Amino acid sequence: MMSDVFLQPDLWLGMLRGVRITIAITILSAVFGLVGGIVLALMIQFGGSTARWFARIYVFFFRGVPLLILLYFLYFGVPQISLLRHGPLWTYIFSSPFATCVLAFSLNNAAYLAEVVRGGIRAIKPGEIEAGHALGLSSRKVLQRIVLPLGLRNCLSGIANEVIFTIKASAVASIITVRDLFGKPSGLAPFIPTT
Repeated sequence: MMSDVFLQPDLWLGMLRGVRITIAITILSAVFGLVGGIVLALMIQFGGSTARWFARIYVFFFRGVPLLILLYFLYFGVPQISLLRHGPLWTYIFSSPFATCVLAFSLNNAAYLAEVVRGGIRAIKPGEIEAGHALGLSSRKVLQRIVLPLGLRNCLSGIANEVIFTIKASAVASIITVRDLFGKPSGLAPFIPTT
């Protein structure tokens, strides 16, 4: 009887649709989070006092706020502000559960990845940076050709850990009606026999 449930093609098609949404959430939020994390790490490591202060506050705040609370706030709380309901943010982000979910995950990932990337940058030996300056490279070229490639190489395992965390945390997306891998099969309850 219960084995008949697993033979239902609608169950497997629903799960495949859910996997597609989970992968889309993971890839988009990982990419946006990595870009934001790199910017924040560079602000902390090489920015002025104002940029450093802003980046540290951002990282402190978004690492401290649970992802579920952030998702609730962005999906249910922010749309209560009437100014946002008539602007482009409403049209492109806050009216769509999927876009709101990607935004929440990206903000969270950026905070965590900022610390991961900053750790990768700090692991670079000072002699490598000095060698770039000795070759006559400008500070910008040293950043582009030495610091970022070596720093990102140093933190690949941390980035992979954050992607895995995002895949696992994507189950929270079903709370705001995004039918991902976790939310899609729960809508297939009619296929489960009740006797």
